[in-house]
Amino acid sequence: MTASWLEEHEAHELLGRFHLDHGEIIAAVNHLVAASSHELLNTLGAQLPEEPFHLPVPDNWAAHPRWRRHCTLTAVRATADLLPDEQARGWVDVTLAEIADDQEVPFGTHNVRRAAFSAFASLADAADTQQAQHFLDLTGLVLTGPGRRHRGAEQDYAQALIRIAIRHPGLQRVEAVDRVCQVLLTDAFAANVILGRGEDALRLQPSVVSERCTTAAASGNTEAALALILAKTPADSARPLAQTLLDHSLGRQTETNPNIDASPSQAAPLIGCLLPMGDRESFADALTLRIRSHHHTAQQRQEALDALNILSGYLGPEQRARYLDVALDAARGRLDGSTQDDLNTAHVYDRFQLDMGTATLRYHGLSTAAHVAQTSSDGEEIIGIALPLLAQPDEPAESLIVEALAQLPRSQHLLPLLVLAGHSSPWIRALAAHLWCTTDQTAATAHLGTHLAADASPRVRCTLARELPNDEEHTALREVLRHDCRRSVRTAAGQPAHR
Repeated sequence: MTASWLEEHEAHELLGRFHLDHGEIIAAVNHLVAASSHELLNTLGAQLPEEPFHLPVPDNWAAHPRWRRHCTLTAVRATADLLPDEQARGWVDVTLAEIADDQEVPFGTHNVRRAAFSAFASLADAADTQQAQHFLDLTGLVLTGPGRRHRGAEQDYAQALIRIAIRHPGLQRVEAVDRVCQVLLTDAFAANVILGRGEDALRLQPSVVSERCTTAAASGNTEAALALILAKTPADSARPLAQTLLDHSLGRQTETNPNIDASPSQAAPLIGCLLPMGDRESFADALTLRIRSHHHTAQQRQEALDALNILSGYLGPEQRARYLDVALDAARGRLDGSTQDDLNTAHVYDRFQLDMGTATLRYHGLSTAAHVAQTSSDGEEIIGIALPLLAQPDEPAESLIVEALAQLPRSQHLLPLLVLAGHSSPWIRALAAHLWCTTDQTAATAHLGTHLAADASPRVRCTLARELPNDEEHTALREVLRHDCRRSVRTAAGQPAHR
C-alpha cells in the first residue's frame, strides 16, 4: 500500500469545493481545514448563505496539531459574523488561550497565536465583559514586551481594541482607547486601521486621546494630530505641523522638515481645522493645479481630488463653489491622461503584471463634485454623470459613485427610491437604505424599510441598521434588525443612528 500526502491534500480540497458548491458548509470546512487550504478558508465568509452558521469548538482542542488549529481559526475568523453569540464566545475563550500560550513558535511552522489574534479581532463584538478584560490583561505588553512576541498582530490588535472600546463602557473603554492611542503612535500600519475605522472609539474618550497624542502632535506626528481632530478635542498643538505641511505643498522653503509620509488627504483636515481661511484656499488652489496637471501620475491626481473632497468641509459655500468646475471636469473624463499611465497596460501573456489601479479621474472627481455641489441644478448634473458610470464599474469604483450620490443634499436627490431598492447592485440598494432612513417617506415608499431589512446583502441591512432613526415609528423594524443573522447588523441596530 502506498500513499501521497500531497494527493490527500488535493483530494480534501476538491471535496471541500464540491461540498461548498452544494451548500454542505460544515463538511466543506472540515475538508478545507484538512487540506490546509488557507486561500479558500479566507474567502469562506463571502460564500456562506445569509443564515446562522454553527461551528462548535471541537473537543480536546489543545490536542489538535498546530496546523489544524491554525486552519480552523482561519475559518473562524472568516465566518465570525455569522456565528451565534454563544458559539462565538466559546471561540473567544479558545483564542484567549492561544494568545496566552508562551511557547515559542518553531521556525517554519504555523503561527497559531497570530491566527488567534486575527480571529479574536473578528469576534471581539461578541466578547463579554470578563473576556474583554482578559484580553486587555493578556496583551498589555503587545507593543513594549521583550522581543515583541506578538509582532505582526498590531493591526488585528488595533481592530480588537476599537471594538472593545465601543462595546464596553467604563474603565475598559478608557483602557482600550488608551491602548488604541499607544498603537497609533507605535505602528504605522495599525495607525491606518485606527484612523480609518476608529473614529467612533476615539470620540468616546477625547480626554484620553488628548493626554496621549497632544505632545506627539506638537512634535510633528501626523497620526497623533489626526487622532486629535477625529476625537474632536483641541488640536492647537498640531498647528505648526499644519503650517509646515501647507508650506511644503506650496513649495515654500521652511526650516523644519515636513513629514513626507503625510499624503494630501492627511494634510487636508489639519490645514482645514487649524489654519485660517486664506491658507485653506491656498491649499485648495494648489490641489486644483495638481488635478489639472497631466504631468502628475493618476494616483497623485486622485489623491488631490480626495484631499479637496475633505477640505471642502472646512470651506464656506462661496469657496466651495469655486472648485466645482475642476471636479466636474474630472468627473466627465476631460482631465484623464496622466504620466505613467502606460505602465498599467500589460499583455495578458506578460510574466509580470503591474496593477496600479484605475487611471481615470472620473470616480474621484464625481465624489468631490458631490461634496462641493451647491444647487439643485448641480445635483442634477452630478446624477446625470453618475448614472452612465454605474453601468460598468468595478466594485471600488461603484463604492465611490454611491458615496458621491449619498453626499448630495436631500433636496437635490432626484433618484426614485423604488428603482434604487430594486437594483441588482448591493451598493445601490445600500444607497436606497441610506436615503430611506434620511428622507421623509410617502405612502408608496413606506414599505421599503421592511423590504430592505430582508435584503440578501449584509451591506444593505447594515446600512439600514446603522442609519435607522431611533424613534417609535421605526421600533418594529429595528427589532427585526436586532435579530438579524449577522452580528454586525445586530450590533449596528443596537446603536443610536449616526447623523
